[in-house]
Amino acid sequence: MANVNQIKSNMIIKSCFRVLWALLLISCYQNDTIELGKADYPSQSVLEVAQEIKFEEVAYTKIYKLDNDLFLADIKDNNFFFAVLDSNLDLVKKILEKNNPTDSIPNYFEVSSFSSKDSNFSFILNDINQGKVSQLSYDLERDTYSIKEIADYPVELNFGFVFSLDKGSILGNVTNLDYDMDLVRIYNPLLESSETRQELPLLFKPKPTYDDATLLYNFNTLHTGFIEKISQDKFIYAVPSLKQIMVFNTDLEILKVLPTPFTQNDIDNYISSNGLKTNIQDFIKDIKITEKYIILFYHEVDKETKKIKENAFLVYDHDLKPLAKYTVPKNLYTFEFDTQNNQIVAVDFKNEATYIYRINL
Repeated sequence: MANVNQIKSNMIIKSCFRVLWALLLISCYQNDTIELGKADYPSQSVLEVAQEIKFEEVAYTKIYKLDNDLFLADIKDNNFFFAVLDSNLDLVKKILEKNNPTDSIPNYFEVSSFSSKDSNFSFILNDINQGKVSQLSYDLERDTYSIKEIADYPVELNFGFVFSLDKGSILGNVTNLDYDMDLVRIYNPLLESSETRQELPLLFKPKPTYDDATLLYNFNTLHTGFIEKISQDKFIYAVPSLKQIMVFNTDLEILKVLPTPFTQNDIDNYISSNGLKTNIQDFIKDIKITEKYIILFYHEVDKETKKIKENAFLVYDHDLKPLAKYTVPKNLYTFEFDTQNNQIVAVDFKNEATYIYRINL
């Protein structure tokens, strides 16, 4: 029993040290904050659309580059989850049929950690309704797939983007804030329930006067973000509304930060006015990782008119050093960076079109 208590005590001490170090690191950055999109980018230019492709047989939101001349698209279809597209983004075939009684694919899931090699691709499926994490692998040549369950977790943990770690652990961000009020958690089903969570702390704290509805919607909206994997033990977390980017490792230690320009007072004003009289706006729209780069798509909103006044792709290295800024006139939805052809394939879901931009990286 003494050993168990000592382990718990060490975990508490380590957790407290991690929180203090993270807050110290962030506070140091905040003293000299350069807003996202305002940095001194060595290369800056306006991107022209090299090719516009209208949706025809399928409409899609997200697009993934496969490790060949094909693309995979997340489609809006009542019967299938995905479509395979050729290099011209024409439909090759629809795959992964919905509502098939013999399928083990959940009806709803979050897609994380996508990868492709040769004629195969795989990604992590997170069934947020059942609290189950699986890996789906698909063979395009054989037109077959397999699903392997990785772990399950209590539904109340509300994991969004999920990644499989060593020793049975999974990492994910919180989609709805609860009593722990954290951003990112690691869950290990092999540990006792009292020891299952490690937490990356919030940058701003809720006030005791915030009611439950405020915590669930207004405050949660500010901190809802997404995670992408940079390497085996390194991840990037983007918090769109707060213009915040941070890189952390599998011990949930914050390594690098592009700090938010906002203060606790800005957060309180946002919540008290329902966001109508503040400068806090939806900002980071999508993020992609390559072997060398972190690429963000962002839009800047005019403080007076609340209309979008600039859209751009921002390019950083893995240490968050700014490299390039490419401005575009379109308000895009998502994008994919095609490293083979050095081009950006961007989805404009509102106008039912896809745009191809050529860049030099």
